[in-house]
Amino acid sequence: MARSRKTEQRYLSEPELLLLDKTHFPALRILDPSELLKLRKQLREIRSNTGAASGSAPAPTPIDIDDNRARHGLLAAAVKRVNREIERRRHEGEADAPSAQLA
Repeated sequence: MARSRKTEQRYLSEPELLLLDKTHFPALRILDPSELLKLRKQLREIRSNTGAASGSAPAPTPIDIDDNRARHGLLAAAVKRVNREIERRRHEGEADAPSAQLA
């Protein structure tokens, strides 16, 4: 299910939004392969820290839990978009390789 920009703004911080902006078309298509891998790593790190409780933090309320689920879902969708773009480029490279061998 697609989520709106307003939903992203509601659940994510400004630095996270800047990262997420790179995962939407057309920005995703113009990233270098190395930048794409770096972006995926950053998103995975943020996603893995979602909902991580510190020892001194109070118990989360049901609203906090729902917010963390939504935030995690937004980050997971961003990682999925980046993974699909990496896979698309990999297949695109494989398709070009046989024709290059023939030339």
